[in-house]
Amino acid sequence: MYKKNVFVLDVVLFCFILTACSSKYVIQKNDNHSVSNTEKTYPNWETATPRSAKVIPVEDYEVYLTEMNKLDKIVRGGEVIIDFNEDESDKSFLSLSVKNNDIKIWYDSDTGSNYPQKISVNGKEIIYNISPVSLKQGFSFTYDSLEYMGKKYKFIENYGAISGIADEYGNEIVKYTYNETYSKRETYRNENGEWVLDTSDDFIGNVNLLTQFSMIYCFDTGFRIEYNYLVDVAHGRREITASQLLNLIK
Repeated sequence: MYKKNVFVLDVVLFCFILTACSSKYVIQKNDNHSVSNTEKTYPNWETATPRSAKVIPVEDYEVYLTEMNKLDKIVRGGEVIIDFNEDESDKSFLSLSVKNNDIKIWYDSDTGSNYPQKISVNGKEIIYNISPVSLKQGFSFTYDSLEYMGKKYKFIENYGAISGIADEYGNEIVKYTYNETYSKRETYRNENGEWVLDTSDDFIGNVNLLTQFSMIYCFDTGFRIEYNYLVDVAHGRREITASQLLNLIK
C-alpha cells in the first residue's frame, strides 16, 4: 500500500514539473502582437487607412490589401501609383487607376482568353478583335484588328512585341520603343514621314496599352499586367498577388 501511494505521488510530481517547464516555452501574444520567450514577432495587421487593412513592404514600395486579402493599392514614396477599384476575384474585368489614369480592361469570359477584348483609358476605348489560332497542341489567340473611334487598325509585330500600329490601308501611323523589360514605352506618330514623339491622351498609340499580346503597359511605373496579374518587372518579373504577398510574411 505504501509503495502504491509513493508511485501515485511520483506521477503527480512528474506531471507538475513537466507542466511548469513547458509553460516557459508557450507562445503567448501580447497587445503588440509580439511573443515572449521566443523572440518571434507577428505582423501588425492594424488598419493602415480607412480602405486598407494590411500593408506589406516589398522592395521600394508598399502593397495594401483589403480585409478580404484583395489587392487594394500600391504606394511608392508616399504616392499612390496603382489603385485597384474593383474586386480582383472577377477575372473577366479589371478596373484600376495608374498614375491617376483610369483604366478598365475587359476579358472574354466565354473563351477564357487572356487577350483583352476591350481597354478603356480615361474614357477612350479600343476594341480588340480576337480570333483563335489552331496549334499542334490546343489553340491560341491572335488579334485580327483593333477599332478606335469608328476606324479599324492593325498591329505591327516584331519578334512577339507590338512595335507599331497601321491604318486600314497598311500605312504605319504609330511606332513604339521599349526598354528591356517592356515597363517603359515611348510612342511616336508618323508626321509626313517623320517620327515625332506623341504624349497626347487621345492618340491611338497612347490609348492602346498592349505591348506583347496580353501584356498591358502600366505607364512608367515598373509594373505591367499579364493575364490579369500585376507583375513587378523592375524586380525580376515577380507576380504581385494577394496570396503570394501573404506568403512573404509567414
